[in-house]
Amino acid sequence: MGRKFNDKQKECITFDENRPLLIEAGPGAGKTFVLTERVKCLLERGADPESFLVITFTIKAANELKLKLSNMDIPEKDINKMQISTIHSFCLKLLEGTDKENFQIYEDEQKMMFLRKHMKDLGFENEAYASKSRDALSILKKFDEYSAFGVKTPELVEYIKNNFPISEDYVNFVNEEMEKYHRFPKSKKLNREKYTDDWYNAKYLQIAKSYPKYREFMCKEEVTDFNLIQYDALEVLKEDSDRIYTNVLIDEFQDTDPIQMEIFEILLKNAIDKGGSFTAVGDPDQSIYGFRGSIDNYFDYMCEKYDNLEKINLECNYRSTCDIIALGESFIENQRSDDEKHLKSARKVSKDAFYSINESWADQALETSRIIKHLHDTQNLSYNDFAVLCRSVKNTDVKTLVQVFKEQGIPYQVKGSDDLKDTDEIRSLFTLLHFLVQDDEPSSFKREDLMNFIGCDFNQVLVDLSCE
Repeated sequence: MGRKFNDKQKECITFDENRPLLIEAGPGAGKTFVLTERVKCLLERGADPESFLVITFTIKAANELKLKLSNMDIPEKDINKMQISTIHSFCLKLLEGTDKENFQIYEDEQKMMFLRKHMKDLGFENEAYASKSRDALSILKKFDEYSAFGVKTPELVEYIKNNFPISEDYVNFVNEEMEKYHRFPKSKKLNREKYTDDWYNAKYLQIAKSYPKYREFMCKEEVTDFNLIQYDALEVLKEDSDRIYTNVLIDEFQDTDPIQMEIFEILLKNAIDKGGSFTAVGDPDQSIYGFRGSIDNYFDYMCEKYDNLEKINLECNYRSTCDIIALGESFIENQRSDDEKHLKSARKVSKDAFYSINESWADQALETSRIIKHLHDTQNLSYNDFAVLCRSVKNTDVKTLVQVFKEQGIPYQVKGSDDLKDTDEIRSLFTLLHFLVQDDEPSSFKREDLMNFIGCDFNQVLVDLSCE
């Protein structure tokens, strides 16, 4: 073994009580190390490899975890018996043998095309009119939220009706306009007549009312998405929770959404009732679902609901210097309670760390270039010594940064950009072709029909592609 356990890590790895274990692990605290060592420890105590369910956040993480286990002298045949996968792969496994086993999984572009095809059937006309090009994305986002968070749409419909009324004058106005001009009135006219709020309320009421029908259409055409896979898997578990998994380990627990939480709680009860183990590892400071209205800290939820739960904080960071940790802690320390983790560095190295506050992407890019040039000129550093990490190379800030680097004469390489076939424009075209060949009869769409159907201008697509 390359590294010794610290006391907290050892406590997590060797925990041997028949109750849930919750591990708060900050960045660089060795959570993957603890997770794999805990699997090994449970195996050494006689746990059946087939009893293991290990949920990771990405396929890459699942494969890396399998590799780490194989490097720990755990037999390959035992690793193959374990269910080590993403939550979606696990849900697909649960759906094996059901009528939804062979449903085609639609990603965002395909779902958008599917929705646009059914907009009228879903009731987005007359007073609830919605544009295929301008409104389809917001409708799809709402549908995704409903399925990811298990929203009860009948109750939501009643709530919208009671709190966001639609005036009868607005309905009569739209009907008169439609009868006269055979089209929905323009937004400027709605604004002039003070009907903008009514239109907004009508659209969002229709989104809630149409969601069950949207689900029916997907089922009828034997298609699904990742959120619906979770929902359907939850229903399978509710009907048959007596699963073989009695040793359950959840990685990146902070990214759990409400439907996943229901799944995990069923698995937890089954594992503990059968004398097994349930371990969840994550960092609540990195939660991504709070802004969408979910419970933003399932760690608190678990501690409040399960009186017998054991919570252990991994506070020792092996990755970052003390300066970086101090800087990060200063941002979030006021949001923590006294019993939450407070990171400490295991490294004795000290290096300067600083941050800048900028009002725009342009200011941020200019400040970044100034810092790089200053360090390059004053500390005899090569430009090869610098790296700028970004959330996505497709973001506006990256394009702005690249432009500033060009102006400042700073050489650069952009890593992680998509291949041409993975760009949004090409993916949209592939998706369009997919739907056209699915039709029983050849499509007779004209150019302008296609533009309206997918909500984009092909001339602009060609311009964008020529710039790649």
